[in-house]
Amino acid sequence: FLDPDLFEGEPVPPAPSPVTPLDWMIYAAIGEPLPTEGLPIAFSYAELSPRVGWKSQIEAAERLTRAGTIPPNVILGLYTEREPAASGGVWDRVATFQAFGDHRLALHRPRRHLFLKPQDHFARDVARHWRAAFVHLLNSRQ
Repeated sequence: FLDPDLFEGEPVPPAPSPVTPLDWMIYAAIGEPLPTEGLPIAFSYAELSPRVGWKSQIEAAERLTRAGTIPPNVILGLYTEREPAASGGVWDRVATFQAFGDHRLALHRPRRHLFLKPQDHFARDVARHWRAAFVHLLNSRQ
């Protein structure tokens, strides 16, 4: 790993079993990141970094949300960050969530009410429905 000239043209060595955090970081440093799927949940936190692709961030946030280790606002922010890049899998969940959010907001209030105080009844209503949508979307993956 340390001298690229020694390993030029060689295949990437297989990941050790079990993968340690150091192993995971070494593979990421050489441009061959190991997926966190199947690794202990703690590895998923590393994929919330802005250096990681959006799809990997969303998948990590979904795993962490199912485990109850991150606040729902993290995945909310990721789902609404930009338009889905494709269709199928994670992109269908993003598109569904965005459509649900757009529909809920359009039904209840004009655009000026998007910035709400926590005590606002509408904010609590939207949060309750979004939470139900999260649970449905995340459970449909299992």
